[in-house]
Amino acid sequence: MKIFINGCSHTAIDYICWYNRKKQLIHQPQNRKSWITFAKEKLDIPNLASTYTNPAGNPENLEKLGLGKDASLDWRECIKVYGNTPHIISLATDGKGNDSILFDSLNYLRYCKRENIKLDYVCIQWSGPGRRLVTTDVKDLDFANPHENYQFGTNLEPGGSFHTLNYMVILQNYLKENNINYNFINYFPLDRRVIDIDKKLYRELDKTKFLSYKKYHPIVEGWLPNILKDGLAIDTDGHPNEELMEIIADKVVKNIVKYNKKIQ
Repeated sequence: MKIFINGCSHTAIDYICWYNRKKQLIHQPQNRKSWITFAKEKLDIPNLASTYTNPAGNPENLEKLGLGKDASLDWRECIKVYGNTPHIISLATDGKGNDSILFDSLNYLRYCKRENIKLDYVCIQWSGPGRRLVTTDVKDLDFANPHENYQFGTNLEPGGSFHTLNYMVILQNYLKENNINYNFINYFPLDRRVIDIDKKLYRELDKTKFLSYKKYHPIVEGWLPNILKDGLAIDTDGHPNEELMEIIADKVVKNIVKYNKKIQ
């Protein structure tokens, strides 16, 4: 089974898969769990790679870890090494916005298609609509959100949610057109005004593909405010505790098993 995951820090894991130019694997310590960790165990998948995809962060991280120029964070190397063996590859990164999630996901999916690698499942955890890629005065590209680099501009509502709605439809259509099984997790609720702005676009979304928390609406109510209310976060930003990680992993695994039975 080959699984691709993308999202922000609410999904990200500190288990990083590195390759040097000889394609030798270097594992960094797994010091932050994610629902991916639990899904990997439940599905008994041997290989997991989580690569850091902030466009401004790679050189500093390489230097800090003493890996120098021989190290690579490129997810293409992970795919080449794992090939068609069972694996999970995640591009979820702290602070990542939905524009970057869309761009990285499409690049990944298009690469797999060109290399004739058939993905069994894709799960996208959408981030805060206010986040976006920006050009800063220090680095060419970086993430801006209400907590960092906000001086370079964040998406105001309902504009941020309108962008996210478009990103969702674009990625959904690509996944469906290429017959890839997937789920979306809309962790941050969308501004309800986006439905009034473009009802036809909103209707294009396949709501059955969204994983919901309890019986809350998965798009306009999302996960964040409700899991905070239920005490399932480790902080006010809503990063999941282990109980919530288990809940998300169970939902993901359930959908994978259900889909596999359907196509057998």
